Amino acid sequence: MSERPGSGVKERRAAFRVPVCLPVMAECEAFSRGFVTKDVSESGIYLIGELEAGPGQVLSVELRLPAGLGTVRAAASAVRLQADTPRGVGLTWIRLGAAELARLRDLDRRWQAAFPPRAPRP
Repeated sequence: MSERPGSGVKERRAAFRVPVCLPVMAECEAFSRGFVTKDVSESGIYLIGELEAGPGQVLSVELRLPAGLGTVRAAASAVRLQADTPRGVGLTWIRLGAAELARLRDLDRRWQAAFPPRAPRP
């Protein structure tokens, strides 16, 4: 866990987040609708938009990855709701197959190769 600079809030993120806007379909018994991502990682996904789900709600997610990487289909659980702008929900993957994990790792690897982290300023 890390701490968000200046916030005093402990982060629970376990993986690098790729800040990318991608189309997503999310569904549960109550709804089925499209969203876009704010970011994607091996451990979860953040969806922008109004979502009628509370913490612990399990959703089926279909995420279309760019550059011919394919589609990730998996179950995810709502872990964080954001009520202010931009509204959205943080989801953690709960059933992610080996092929889906490999696709997400490939996305992460390609992103970091294209946009390497900057060295800290002195």
